[in-house]
Amino acid sequence: MPEDYVYYRRYCEDKGLAKDWYNKLKDLKNSLNGDYEEALEYINKNKFRNLPVMFISKDVMSLLNYYKNRVDLSDYKDWKELRK
Repeated sequence: MPEDYVYYRRYCEDKGLAKDWYNKLKDLKNSLNGDYEEALEYINKNKFRNLPVMFISKDVMSLLNYYKNRVDLSDYKDWKELRK
């Protein structure tokens, strides 16, 4: 699970982000074309900047974007209250 999804689990679950991520992961795992293993290689390295995008399949990149992009908390009420 992406790090932000762990930290802000309730928010990500409420917004459906965690479910979307899980479905993408499950789809890759079921694809049997090596994309799941390729995605795991990048996820295990925990480095999502400067990815060789032109060499990564569209499906793998779609999953890696969940790790690469930070969660937008601008509309998260509890987060706003914590910042005060």
